[in-house]
Amino acid sequence: MFFKDFAGPGAAVIASGVAAWITWRFQQQQVAIAKQQAATARAAAETARNKLRYDIWEKRFEKYKVVDEHMSTVALWRPGEKLDLLAYLLQVYDARWLFGPEVEQWLQQDLNKAYSQLYVVMLELTNRQDLTDGEKQQVFFAAHMDYLMPMYAQRDEIFKPYLSMPFQ
Repeated sequence: MFFKDFAGPGAAVIASGVAAWITWRFQQQQVAIAKQQAATARAAAETARNKLRYDIWEKRFEKYKVVDEHMSTVALWRPGEKLDLLAYLLQVYDARWLFGPEVEQWLQQDLNKAYSQLYVVMLELTNRQDLTDGEKQQVFFAAHMDYLMPMYAQRDEIFKPYLSMPFQ
């Protein structure tokens, strides 16, 4: 009889203990899943940041290559050749959105001033009939050394902070 008196309440206590333990186990599993999801979300966010950094770096490097290629084209100019300055200006126009103000200033003022000076020399040389093409090339090379050569070192220094690898 004694057992029967305590069996009902004992069963209730045991059942509630088992229910509490099962609830605790589910809660532990939910915590583990939540931690896993948080880690996955952090990794996804980092991946997205790296992708954005890379995309911006890639666009910046494209603009750098445009400037580099145009500088090389100007440096290799031969009398009688035409240079498409407008196409170059259109390609670098949106650089101001990708770089800081110092790059925009260098492109719009310093480099364009050097180009303007070289284009004046080019026009003068193109119209000169008293010089051979070889002499024109020598005169242009000297002007190139005066106007454009300093721009090469400045270019690398100004672009360097924007073109360092974005994942370091």
